Amino acid sequence: MSLGAEKFFGLLRALRWSLAEFSQATGIHIDYIRETLASEAIERAGPDSDVYVLPVIDAGAGPPWSNEGADTIGIFMPELRGYDRSRLFVVRVRGDSMQGYADDGTLVICYRDGLPERGKVVAVWLAGDGVVIKRYLGVENGLLLLGNDNRAYRAAFEAPEGSTVVGVAIGRFLRG
Repeated sequence: MSLGAEKFFGLLRALRWSLAEFSQATGIHIDYIRETLASEAIERAGPDSDVYVLPVIDAGAGPPWSNEGADTIGIFMPELRGYDRSRLFVVRVRGDSMQGYADDGTLVICYRDGLPERGKVVAVWLAGDGVVIKRYLGVENGLLLLGNDNRAYRAAFEAPEGSTVVGVAIGRFLRG
């Protein structure tokens, strides 16, 4: 009996499990799960499916669309209908500067699309630090003004010259 990729990802989402957590609980090797489900999602689900196979980048690393070795994640998320799949990517949060919005390990789904509105959460190419998740506060003195949600950090700061918004957060998977 085949569960199918969409039902499988729906089950993972309902359980709030990652593929790694499923692999650990079942003993099924994660590479086998990824290859099988990614292949099924691409071949059987088609471009109009609610299963999305997206590149994942760890915060502090380079942009996923230029990283040929980037991990991917398959997710079932009907809320993404209408978005151009080629402009979607996922950032795996590292650290606690955005605690309250995203804890360490949270997966933030982003869409590459222009400048965001003030107060929105964004993925930023932070010159010298890679891609990070921050709150967009505007532009000041020609530099991006960004914010942290965790009060243990500076509330606002100017991003280094050369930094740029690479995507706007449109969803997230909270890690338990």
